[in-house]
Amino acid sequence: MPLKAPRMLSHHNPCSRIVALLLTSSILGACATGPERFVNAALFGNREPTREECGEEVDVDGCGEPITRAMLLGRQKHTLALACTREVLKQRWPAPFSIEQRYRYYRNAQFLETISQEQE
Repeated sequence: MPLKAPRMLSHHNPCSRIVALLLTSSILGACATGPERFVNAALFGNREPTREECGEEVDVDGCGEPITRAMLLGRQKHTLALACTREVLKQRWPAPFSIEQRYRYYRNAQFLETISQEQE
């Protein structure tokens, strides 16, 4: 699928398209790294958690399996990163986009189709 230039810049100027893509890429990079800093700052005072802190069992899932602090932190950071990514793409990308795309595979036909979250 070809990349499309964000709506804020001219489609006729290749330099503008490159700059727009680089800016969007840079902002999305911040969406990926920002939650790491934000969550660590809030919970650990701007330091990374220790191996012991990460391994601490903080909860139990529905199957009775332990949930470690690392798992919980990962979930929190992932949620923030996805929210940031959705917001950036909504503002900067004119074409429809999909995050966490879902697929249905038809084994007998060896066919793969995209599906919505509701169809899952």
